[in-house]
Amino acid sequence: MRTTLAALTTLAAALASAAPVRNAGREQLMPSVGDERVQIGFADFGGFVKNPRSAASARPDSSGTALLLYQAYILDAVNGDKVGFLSDLVFLTDRESARSYQPVSLDYLLGMSTRFDSWRVQFDRDEAMSLKGGSGGWRNWSVRGSYLLQSKKEQLNMPKFGRRRRFDVGADAWSLGLTAGYFLHPGTTPSRLDGTGQVEWRYQAAGRMSFMKETLLLQADADMLTDRNTRRRLPSDLDLDLGIGTKIDQTELMIHRRSRQAIGAPGYALYYLLTARIRFDSRTMSP
Repeated sequence: MRTTLAALTTLAAALASAAPVRNAGREQLMPSVGDERVQIGFADFGGFVKNPRSAASARPDSSGTALLLYQAYILDAVNGDKVGFLSDLVFLTDRESARSYQPVSLDYLLGMSTRFDSWRVQFDRDEAMSLKGGSGGWRNWSVRGSYLLQSKKEQLNMPKFGRRRRFDVGADAWSLGLTAGYFLHPGTTPSRLDGTGQVEWRYQAAGRMSFMKETLLLQADADMLTDRNTRRRLPSDLDLDLGIGTKIDQTELMIHRRSRQAIGAPGYALYYLLTARIRFDSRTMSP
């Protein structure tokens, strides 16, 4: 009996893991722009309302327990988004720190992109680091290609085999992004939540829908990494974000169910994040 309990305890410890939060660079569903130069983006303030066993760590080395999230994203799009420059900053605080409101880690991404219709190519430089306590981190250079679709009509148009087909999904707005990326210089970036492996490929599928004039917001985001040393083109890690929320005035309130798990190896983390997002667009802010 004791042997069985010990085995179950060991198994539970192996399955319940602390995972670094991967938020930087996941936003791909920004609206297309005209021929002018515009700045678009958002500011996020979030709280980890349920974070058992430090499932979301406060630092990239998996130490600490994430409590608050501050994020700022901006895209400077030139000539109808044919050329874009973007930055994405994510700060995390530690529940175990004496000053739990002060950031203890930073993950920043700087990128340059070009977009033609629904196709987008983006080059990124990403670095995660500890600001207080902890050790380690990672940095990498990568390139990604994305196919982006969006509509703000109830009658939505989706390309299929070169032709247009109509779909009525009853949504006020709808968007979808499919991405494949390659890490040109992975550095020490791990491919699994436990810090093992080395990344090579990245696959992402993200969707968002709004109903009843944004009274109801739904989103889903699946982000996968492959390991350069094992099954190089097959996912070794899945980061899944499912969200539901609403919009009040200019603020989007959303509860996220975030899970991250290793594929083909032990390791699983689950937590809940509540965010308030304020979007901005220079076209609507100009007099």
